[in-house]
Amino acid sequence: MEKKESNSNIPFNTPELAEAFKDKFLFAYLEQHPVGLFINDANSQQTLWMNQTAADIVGFGKHRRRHISYELGLQYCHPDDVQILQKAMNKLLTSDEVVESLIQVQHENGKWKWLQIFVKVLQRNADGTPHFISGTLIDMTNPLTQEPRLKDVLSENQKNRQQHSVCKLSKREKEVMQHIVKGLTDKEVAIVMFLAFETIRTHRKNIYRKLKIKNTAALVIFAKENYFF
Repeated sequence: MEKKESNSNIPFNTPELAEAFKDKFLFAYLEQHPVGLFINDANSQQTLWMNQTAADIVGFGKHRRRHISYELGLQYCHPDDVQILQKAMNKLLTSDEVVESLIQVQHENGKWKWLQIFVKVLQRNADGTPHFISGTLIDMTNPLTQEPRLKDVLSENQKNRQQHSVCKLSKREKEVMQHIVKGLTDKEVAIVMFLAFETIRTHRKNIYRKLKIKNTAALVIFAKENYFF
């Protein structure tokens, strides 16, 4: 029997099976997403759904997270930040852009957390007012605990970019670079490599351009970071 083609990206025998798995997979993905997610109904001022991450951020259990009203949400917001939250919600009345705010919210254990919140209108009512609103929560309470990891990631990204830049250098340019970082002048490099002075100057310019650096000091640092010594 010929297999039916599935419209899903998931390779299953039937569209029905693919669709069922897709829905289950999507729900599991959203539920376990490392960023807090939620959907609000602006008409009823109720939180229709929030994933486990969002519930953990604010300390709500499975039953509690299904019964969150707008008024209750305001109770957990720090008094100094209520106006900030309301201002963000007011922007949604006329904007379809993502609205960002940083507020303090009280966890169920009584401790205050800094949350970065992004909200966007998913669907509007016939009169143009927001109906469904989607949002994300990011816990910014202890950014310093993330700083070492962030530095490692940024450092690794920078190293990868640098290594990519090195690949752009020709064999001759790498040889010139090695002499330059050892402290030789262009004239000295020209003598050592039996090349014209202007040729070395051209190589230097090309090295700077390809590596996106501006001077010898930066070149030396780059060489150390990429083990040219």
